[in-house]
Amino acid sequence: MLVNNAGVARDRFVTKLSDEDWAACLQTNATAPFQLLRAAVPAMKENGGGAVLNLVSWAGMRGNVGQVAYSASKGALYALTLSLAKELGKFDIRVNALSPMVETEMTRGMPENLRQAAIKRVPLHRFGTMAEVAEGALYLCSDRASFTTGQVLNVDGGIHLT
Repeated sequence: MLVNNAGVARDRFVTKLSDEDWAACLQTNATAPFQLLRAAVPAMKENGGGAVLNLVSWAGMRGNVGQVAYSASKGALYALTLSLAKELGKFDIRVNALSPMVETEMTRGMPENLRQAAIKRVPLHRFGTMAEVAEGALYLCSDRASFTTGQVLNVDGGIHLT
């Protein structure tokens, strides 16, 4: 099993985004998961299968103002998830994604007015808890999801709908 959970954001408008900020998002959110997947797949094939879980974001599927690098990098991870689900299924390797909206160090570091604006966009009007997200992750990584691949489970209070 492989869980790609690292994430970094460099929130700036495109005209203020440096090449370094762009590269940091792509490296952490897309390139590193690709490299880990490439390294893990031979062992999974040798062992008769496996499960991969990539943590993506609604911003990677819908875009978000001021999050050009973050959205692009999480969108790349989303596309990687779908492509590898097709490519690796024949080896009984399931590749899924989970898209959370959860209280993290990153969200706690947001200015309060932006935090409140984000919460207002969530139909359930709150961030999720780590326990709620963990339940989704456990399912996708477990044998209960043995016939599930190429899926994105949104544990985000409905923000992907906005």
